[in-house]
Amino acid sequence: MLLAALLLSLSACPSFWETAASREGECRPREARCGPFVTADDVSDDAEENGPTPPSGAPPDGACSDGTRASIQRYDIGIDLRSGETSSCLWLDASTKGSRWVSVESAIPVQRLTWNGVPTDGCFDEGILNVRVDDASRTRPGRMCSSFTMPEQHPASDFGFTRTQDRHGNEFTYLRSWVEQCPVLGPCNPDPAQLVELRFQITHEAEQVVLCPGALTTQGTKTRCTLDTVRAPTYSGLFLAANPGWRRTSHTLSSDIRLHLHEVPGAGVLETLDLARLDDFSSWITALLGALPYGDDLRVATAPMNWMGYEHPATILLNERIREFPPEYEDMAMHTLLHELVHQWAGNRTTLRHAQDFVWKEAIADYLVYVYEDEHMPPSTAKATLRTWDRLATFTPFYPVPEDDPPIPLETTASSAYGTGSMILLLQLEDLLDRATILEAIRLFLASPGARSVSDLKDALQTASGADLQRYFEAWIHGTGAPDWPFMRTQITQGATGPTLRIEQESLSGQAYPCVVEVALETTTGPLVVSGVFALDQPDTVLEIPLTLDGSVTAIQVDPRHRLVNLPFPPAPSAASPWHHHVVALHP
Repeated sequence: MLLAALLLSLSACPSFWETAASREGECRPREARCGPFVTADDVSDDAEENGPTPPSGAPPDGACSDGTRASIQRYDIGIDLRSGETSSCLWLDASTKGSRWVSVESAIPVQRLTWNGVPTDGCFDEGILNVRVDDASRTRPGRMCSSFTMPEQHPASDFGFTRTQDRHGNEFTYLRSWVEQCPVLGPCNPDPAQLVELRFQITHEAEQVVLCPGALTTQGTKTRCTLDTVRAPTYSGLFLAANPGWRRTSHTLSSDIRLHLHEVPGAGVLETLDLARLDDFSSWITALLGALPYGDDLRVATAPMNWMGYEHPATILLNERIREFPPEYEDMAMHTLLHELVHQWAGNRTTLRHAQDFVWKEAIADYLVYVYEDEHMPPSTAKATLRTWDRLATFTPFYPVPEDDPPIPLETTASSAYGTGSMILLLQLEDLLDRATILEAIRLFLASPGARSVSDLKDALQTASGADLQRYFEAWIHGTGAPDWPFMRTQITQGATGPTLRIEQESLSGQAYPCVVEVALETTTGPLVVSGVFALDQPDTVLEIPLTLDGSVTAIQVDPRHRLVNLPFPPAPSAASPWHHHVVALHP
């Protein structure tokens, strides 16, 4: 059955239509309702007799045509958590360019299809839903509504609608998208570059605690969420989470963020957080990037999930077992929480231009956490982060931006973004440029909402530094197959003027890698650390650094502080496909 109530009863056209200066005219035909949802009462008797939209083939009254791909500006979603019955209205802002059809993607066949409140024809084939539009809407925005039952995915799935048990036996319900995966939740546009408005109404048992994106209100068995002032991408914004065992505690941070922690009593994750540290970080990050994008309320909850953490607009989920994981970072829970907090700007308010740009949002999130750790926390914290990055980046199976043909699915390559992205896109450039320049570039890059690419990040870095980074990005960022990282061969030679440290880059391709190489020398008179620069504008693979030594060198260590991706052994050709490697994902 359909939901008994409309998801939101609107008395006027919603913000999407009111505020966009580029749009003219009314948000809908004058005879159509402005309310976002169509119930059974809105559908004519004839439409009821016709039944649901056919799952494939032609609609009842004629041939189906490939429609104009729609740009979806707003999603109004209503779902009954008990039955999975769902109502969906999409607000489309696209001229049909003369076509009588528009198309959206969906992995779910739909019923009771309407266009601007009037029953219409449609057909569903191979994941594409084509919808007939009326003549008046062919050059104007429109509203497409439908209903369906949300299918449940396997509890271990990384996206979709799932139900699973938390470690205390409570049922955890989770609906979420991911990059280019929103069709599993019904009609949508999976383009990650599309920032959208979102409205949810969730019907649930009275004891359920429900979270969803944006501003949240709960009255009895209804929870509503509205996200319309600052938009978000579907891969993080299309979500809800519910657990009857959650209990809320609230705190106000000095940055004016109202923090709401949702956890099952005794779970032992959020209750042990260092709130003073979180308070200090929130002040630091908002000073750099501006106010929290989705309002002053920030909700954090623990849940059974495959990820360590997941960023949703105004809501962060952490793995309920995060304190049991191997300590890749010194404080796994705090590092992950800060990482997901940065994603409110880097990945939510500012989104990916394309799926292959996934690396930049993970790189920025973890790099900014590292900078804070390095400047505000005990030295051991940042050192642990760099050790983890170095290990992940050295043995990653993919370049930060893989350019394989055919393309490798993001589900396969995404895990390799962690550590690798932060180290190569930002940390190594910190040594070639400086930290202040990198932070300014990030601030510029994230200054306004929109879609950004790795190329856009390069432009921001070049603008902030005045340097030409083309050779750096060609060597380190883009590539095919397994990365051809360099091995730094070192040797002490004696010349006419004294000892010299010779550093030679070795790689299968002979590629010159711009970078700073730090070398620790143990000598008979004590330790010595020297650095050499393979410059951005010079294709050198050999450096010779004069040394001033009173004794002799007894040991050499390259990159003692884990700031450079370099192989621990000379490279050798391998027949193994990089797809055979396995990397554990840390954060989405």
